Amino acid sequence: MKQQRIDDDDDQWQRLPQHVTQHILSYMPTNCAAKMSLLSKSWYTMWSTNPILNIDLDDVAFNKVRCPKSIYWPIVVDDVRDEFMNYLNKSLKRYQNQNDCVHRLNLSMRCLSCPDSSFFIRKVFDNIEKEAGLVHGVCFSFTLCGTEHGLPDFFRILQAKQLRELNVKGCSLRQQFGYKEIKCCLLNRLFLENVFIDEATVQGLFSRCPLIESLKLVNFYGLQRIKVTNDLRYLKECVISAMMCINSEIEVESQSLESFCCYCPWRRTNLKLHPCQNLKKLSMHNLRIKDIFFRNLADEFPKLEDLIVTDCYGYERIDISGNWLKSITISIGSGDCGF
Repeated sequence: MKQQRIDDDDDQWQRLPQHVTQHILSYMPTNCAAKMSLLSKSWYTMWSTNPILNIDLDDVAFNKVRCPKSIYWPIVVDDVRDEFMNYLNKSLKRYQNQNDCVHRLNLSMRCLSCPDSSFFIRKVFDNIEKEAGLVHGVCFSFTLCGTEHGLPDFFRILQAKQLRELNVKGCSLRQQFGYKEIKCCLLNRLFLENVFIDEATVQGLFSRCPLIESLKLVNFYGLQRIKVTNDLRYLKECVISAMMCINSEIEVESQSLESFCCYCPWRRTNLKLHPCQNLKKLSMHNLRIKDIFFRNLADEFPKLEDLIVTDCYGYERIDISGNWLKSITISIGSGDCGF
């Protein structure tokens, strides 16, 4: 009876379309997805032909030595180097032998568990460049615990033509290099959280990566001014949160923008939001707003559907009109205002 139930469950999985099962596998850690391939031939086929390849360096290292992550790296870094390169080469070779390609390579690393991260970054992107037609897109995620450490080989990452998504948390991105040498011109998602970054680096990324569709800057330091212009002509989503500088300036001018969220902890932040014909969702928190902003809402943002204003100040009266507005959320602080 138990064996029959297992067979029935396996049959139910096999009834799913292959692309659905592969999508499920793409959310699993690499070592777990590899173990699933041992269940049956059908599972092996789905795993081996999955167009999404996940590589987590912690998975590779943790399978090598069973000890706390805070101590195992100094012990076996050489062994992990060899194992990591073997895994990477075999994975890419498997797709090559099947005349298939990797639609997206998800590479994640955490530097505190890997003191030799520069080696792995260089090797991964060097191998990707050698097989230019094999890997179509790369999603790179890197996590540190503070803004005093730099991202290893940041410039090498920005030279990867296949880079599509860049997620960086907790490090310094102040780099000295020529921005004309940035080659990740197909980057479409940029997410920076708890980073130290200067204006030159940000504007260099904006000018060299015009295809960015989603931009998120959260808890960042070192920036006095941010200017998002129509150079990002495909930008649809923009989040600017917790700009950690007093008297900072934010200017946004993007006709393609559909969703914009801005929150700043300091009340001296100046936001200049230009008219946008495609904006559908606008969320502002702890910002200075004048009465004229509400009066001109329908003219400057004619397609606006969702408006959220919380803990903002500087206005005395709220007068809103708009044909497309579906939801309005206004949280009034200690100041007086009228409707």
